Amino acid sequence: MVAKRQTLISAQVILKPAGRKAAAPITSSNVGETLPSADALDRARKAFGDAGFEVGTAVANSFSITAPARTFDKVFGTRLHRAPGAQASRSSRHAASDELPLDKLPKRVATLIDAVTMTPPPDFGPTSY
Repeated sequence: MVAKRQTLISAQVILKPAGRKAAAPITSSNVGETLPSADALDRARKAFGDAGFEVGTAVANSFSITAPARTFDKVFGTRLHRAPGAQASRSSRHAASDELPLDKLPKRVATLIDAVTMTPPPDFGPTSY
């Protein structure tokens, strides 16, 4: 029997900065303040890996997570759907934002995160990818 191939979905986890307190503009002299601590980055990446996500390499203040929709549903307490050939999105009750809710994450992980976002596809270029 051939197993049904699962569609994978990706999102970007954006971590809270370690040193930035005020909402001042980001410049080349203070950009380092926008980065998370190494410990926060390691703990967040481990938590998502342990929850069943493939965790991407950290770049600046974020990393990607990839898994089947049911893993997102379980971890974030939301319902994702993906129409054939379309970008993954949340069900209509969450359609107002491209951010996933953080309230179902363990507090020790949620406190490290600014947002988990799902980038919509561009509205130009090829439509079949």
